[in-house]
Amino acid sequence: NWKFTHLQKYWNWIKSNRLEFYLLLFIVSAGFFIRVIYLTQHPYPWSGDETKIGLEATLFITGEKTNLFDIGWSGQPNVSFLPTLFSILTFGQTIFAVKIVSVVVGTFSILFLYLLAREWFGKEIAIIASAFLVAFPYHLQFSRIGVGNIFDSLVAPLVLWLIFRAVRTKNLITYLLAGIITGLALYLYVGTRLVLALAIASFICIAF
Repeated sequence: NWKFTHLQKYWNWIKSNRLEFYLLLFIVSAGFFIRVIYLTQHPYPWSGDETKIGLEATLFITGEKTNLFDIGWSGQPNVSFLPTLFSILTFGQTIFAVKIVSVVVGTFSILFLYLLAREWFGKEIAIIASAFLVAFPYHLQFSRIGVGNIFDSLVAPLVLWLIFRAVRTKNLITYLLAGIITGLALYLYVGTRLVLALAIASFICIAF
């Protein structure tokens, strides 16, 4: 019943906001398309960091890595290599498998920026902000390179959106998700650890 109620709620929202929904769908689809097209050819050449991340992921396959809470290449937590591991298990040990993780993360970053901007400023600013991010050169570049930098642009807006939404709706599950994702951010790229500071600062800002 709970799932049906929520699905019905989302469906009713889509029916009431069809233009906004279709615009968002187009923006996210466009973001994915320009990130995935010719992925294995540009940027060229394949960087050494991408190679290392791919090799670290394969160590789980060979059994040389088993402790998720240990530190791997370049001082990064082993958990940060799991997305690449799942991608390699799906697409094989290829350049595409390593790079596609950044494509997916970069694409979802567009969606979560939209959600955050809508929470703060409304749908018009949300559409503009997410459309801008689609072709923002720096974001596009790191969305096509198989390194962890791009996770910053995903986790920051996601956590901020969850926090402000949780405070507004007083929904316990949203609070819980914000906490879990903030915790997981500590195990991703180095830059994502700043999300904890952003979360604390957000609550201080809201309190005052």
